[in-house]
Amino acid sequence: MERIQTDVLIVGAGGAGLRAAIAAKETFPKGKIVLVTKGDLGKAGVTANACSDRMAFHATLPHTEPGGDENWRYHAEDIYRIGGYVSDGDLAVILAKHSKDAFAYLDRLGVPFVKKENGRAEQFITDGSEYARACYTGPSTAFHIEEALLKKLSSTDVLVVEHCMVTELITWRGRVVGAFGIDE
Repeated sequence: MERIQTDVLIVGAGGAGLRAAIAAKETFPKGKIVLVTKGDLGKAGVTANACSDRMAFHATLPHTEPGGDENWRYHAEDIYRIGGYVSDGDLAVILAKHSKDAFAYLDRLGVPFVKKENGRAEQFITDGSEYARACYTGPSTAFHIEEALLKKLSSTDVLVVEHCMVTELITWRGRVVGAFGIDE
């Protein structure tokens, strides 16, 4: 049995896992960060397999209607309403409030979002939203986001463990202190 010592363990290498690994490395530059994925990096997970005629990244930007410093509140309300009122309201607020920062980060990484002549992101209405918040690159938005995150991850020393399924989290005094996984 192989044992890997780490400071931060991230399970899953879709868009959220990739971003978590990058953020962990940015926060703990000297820490050992391990990212575990069940399949091939960049080919497993929701982000790598997402498809639609117009995939989108929802963001409340300063120019997003209805405007104002707190227009993220409308976004949070939409998330909660569209989720059938079973979503975690606090998490909906966090997602909506920080969506503009997440968009700016992806934009800096080079995700080729469609822009208007004035340089602002083109946005459209989706999924019952009250206002246009969907930013996109076309039908490959998820692919472009993952591609940019993979490129950023490759510039770090994050250890990626592929083909390993985490089967159990080990806890001690209410904290996760380890994990068991099965590889090929």
